[in-house]
Amino acid sequence: MLPQRPAVASVPSVPTEREVKHAVVEFYRMMGVTVWNLDQGFRPGGRRHGTTRQAKGLSDLYCTWPARGVAWWVELKRPGGELRPEQVRFRDDNARCGVTVVVGGVVEAVAHIEALRGAGAGRPGGPLSGDPVAVRSEAPRATLGPQRGAQGPP
Repeated sequence: MLPQRPAVASVPSVPTEREVKHAVVEFYRMMGVTVWNLDQGFRPGGRRHGTTRQAKGLSDLYCTWPARGVAWWVELKRPGGELRPEQVRFRDDNARCGVTVVVGGVVEAVAHIEALRGAGAGRPGGPLSGDPVAVRSEAPRATLGPQRGAQGPP
């Protein structure tokens, strides 16, 4: 009789940011949220290989939930992922303007939706106070819209 090999515990793989994005977008759309994907692709080859075509720090998704009258940014991160300095600035600038930036993956997306539902966002008495995931500020909401001649951060 041959000796049996010891059982090897399988190590769960960490999802890629692309897999995280797919799951988050699918969840938000299931909840009736409109998701604006700001991914402009990847520059292959040349001097700028691997860089994005987007302004540094700009979040990955912009979400609107018309049924609740709210909008927010999403910076996708795989488990263990950290914000780069430009992303920290974007998050902090938005917080000072009263705009939410959710950082993370599906767990954070679900927690944010639950916080919005619990806070009655878009309804009387519906500020997002106590939201454990999103960065908030007590400043009034900024008006978002097209601005002629507006440029990104230097």
